[in-house]
Amino acid sequence: MFPYMIGEDKETYKTAFEYAIRYFAEKDPLKMSENSGAIFDPKQSSIRIKSLGQVFDVKYPEGKIVFNGSKYMPAWNW
Repeated sequence: MFPYMIGEDKETYKTAFEYAIRYFAEKDPLKMSENSGAIFDPKQSSIRIKSLGQVFDVKYPEGKIVFNGSKYMPAWNW
């Protein structure tokens, strides 16, 4: 993780993001994990994915995305 990858502004894509989160929350996390090659941890209620050389944890059903093992969320522009 590099400093330029850490995001702070959530307002830029707010409408699209809210729609995506609602859609995400309606889906079965086990099926999403199976279909994507991600790993679902039912105890933590999170999906771990690898993308662009980074590992992310996505909380289910909230959809909060952070770099694995941190509290930092990725910037949307990288």
